Amino acid sequence: MQAGPSFLSTFIYYFSTTAIVLTIVVSRATGLQIATGIPQQIGALGGALAGLVGVYFNRSVAIVLSFSEKKKFLAELETLLTTMGYQLQAEGDEVRVYARSGINKWLSGRVFVKFEGQEATIASRAMHIRQIEPQIQANRVHDRADELKRSRKNLE
Repeated sequence: MQAGPSFLSTFIYYFSTTAIVLTIVVSRATGLQIATGIPQQIGALGGALAGLVGVYFNRSVAIVLSFSEKKKFLAELETLLTTMGYQLQAEGDEVRVYARSGINKWLSGRVFVKFEGQEATIASRAMHIRQIEPQIQANRVHDRADELKRSRKNLE
């Protein structure tokens, strides 16, 4: 599920925008003519750096997580997304879309969740997936530990 810009398109966007702006700013601030090529070199270097930072934080990433109980998984996911400031925006047969409210809605992107059988594909910006995935995994470890404790008590 592709829910946003890929690695390449994100890099090109940040690189080109920053390179152009930085080239103009350096040329104006230093008095160097664009014909010298120095402002473009500085712009290209700044653009490459901005492109890498943009890709790290803002490219779209999707993860696939399996679950045994859809309702329990969905409750955990919605609790996590609520703590991150997301609310359910739209719901289809298999896809749910979460977004932040207010001005954050325009600045942070959306989270897409697609259910297929016993798996959920979660797609969003890389920085959000990096927050979501460890929390879900931690909940799984905690649930598994509780399950083992209960089965151990039943054996005693």
